[in-house]
Amino acid sequence: MFTSWSGGAAESRPAESRDSGSTSPQPQRKASASPSQESQQELVERHRQRVLDEIASGRDAPDREGLSLVSAAAGSTVFFYVTADGRYCSVLHYSAATSASSCTARPAEGIGPAPALERWFEGDTYAAGPAVGLIVAADRETVLSFSCGDERLALRKVRVIEARGATRTIYAVELDQYSAGVLRAEVVRADGRHKETLPLGTKAEDLRAGSDWPVCG
Repeated sequence: MFTSWSGGAAESRPAESRDSGSTSPQPQRKASASPSQESQQELVERHRQRVLDEIASGRDAPDREGLSLVSAAAGSTVFFYVTADGRYCSVLHYSAATSASSCTARPAEGIGPAPALERWFEGDTYAAGPAVGLIVAADRETVLSFSCGDERLALRKVRVIEARGATRTIYAVELDQYSAGVLRAEVVRADGRHKETLPLGTKAEDLRAGSDWPVCG
C-alpha cells in the first residue's frame, strides 16, 4: 500500500523497474533468514548502498542529503529521502535485494507561516518490522510524543529540513496495526508546549461494522 497526502498521489512500483515502467507487484514480507553475524548498522548501510545503486539516477534520485533512516528490522530497512525537485520518497528494502518505493507526484509545499503537523505516508511498507508506519512532517514545532488513546507510539526523528529561516522536521511513527481515528501529539513551539491532533487515513466512522481495527482518539 502506497499512499501520500498533501504532496499529491504517490507513485508506487518496485525500484528496480522504474525505468521499464513495469507494474510488478510489491515484494511480500517474509520471515527473516537465519541470524547473521552482521550488525544492525552494517545491515542498514548495506541496504543503503543497494538502494542507491537501484534508484540513484533519473528523476527519482535523492538530493544531496541522501537517504535518511526511517526504521530497521531483521532483514529489512525503510529510508526517506527528497528528490532534487522537492518530492518526498520512501523506500522499503529487503535483504533479498528487492525494493518497494513510493514518491509523491508533486514537490512538497514550502514551510507555512504557522506551526502544523502533516501526514505524508501511511501503510505497512513504511515500517521495517510488523507494524504500520507513518511519515509525518512538523513545521515550526518539535514533536515530543504521539499517542493512540493511552498508548504512546514509537517515534523517530528522520530529517530536519531548513527553508527561509523555518524548520520542517520529518518523523516516523509506528502503530501495531492498521487503526482509524486521530493520533494525539504533544509538541513544543516557540511559545511553549501544546496539544495537537493528527488524523489517520481512515476515519472512525468509516469503519465497517465488526471491524477489528482499533480506534485512536
